[in-house]
Amino acid sequence: MRAAAIATLLLATPALAQEPPTPIGSEAQPRAGALDAAGDIDSYSVSLKAGADRAVGGYYGCGRAMVTVKGPGGKQLTSFEIADDFSRGSEFRAVTTGTHLIRVQQVEDIHCGEFPQPYEITFNQDCRASSSTKCTLRPGASKTLQVTYAVADNDWIRLMPLVTGRRYELRVSGRYFYRLSVRTLTGKTVASTSGSRLAFKAPADRLFAVIETIDITEPGPYTVNLIQK
Repeated sequence: MRAAAIATLLLATPALAQEPPTPIGSEAQPRAGALDAAGDIDSYSVSLKAGADRAVGGYYGCGRAMVTVKGPGGKQLTSFEIADDFSRGSEFRAVTTGTHLIRVQQVEDIHCGEFPQPYEITFNQDCRASSSTKCTLRPGASKTLQVTYAVADNDWIRLMPLVTGRRYELRVSGRYFYRLSVRTLTGKTVASTSGSRLAFKAPADRLFAVIETIDITEPGPYTVNLIQK
């Protein structure tokens, strides 16, 4: 019912004059803007290569807005609502190389006051929340990632190369609370903990570090290290 109401509102809202998309870099800082009227749309463009993984999140000052990402051919890759916190977001993978559009549209006014209403969106490189991730981490190396949206941001990282029977330790630093686990390709848990350090012994399997950041108040970075013991 809620989705149908949104669709009806979008169809019923008179078309507003739209400005050309604002170009942003593939590694963008948070983008702040404001929607000026019911149904208003702001759009951004970014050039991505096929296979690139990105995550989008954001908040809207009052009421609700929709964030939609479309590929070069106009195919919708993801769409989600944002509200007055950073609890909403989505990840996507670029299907083809070219210019992608990110659109922010006001869809509901719940008597929050006068327009304009502010919003902010984040757009970052992403490690997918599954074994299809393209992120990797070698022993002795570190990787800094961005938390894009709140509630729980889940990143999978392929650990390679590992020596069977050798012990390793994951160390995560940042301002969040973490749940860490090491899993196989089939999802079997090798080790897990709630905290910032996790020691494990490498079996003869392809392994992934799974880093879940929870109780997030706002987006930001964290760093993960893989230590050989």
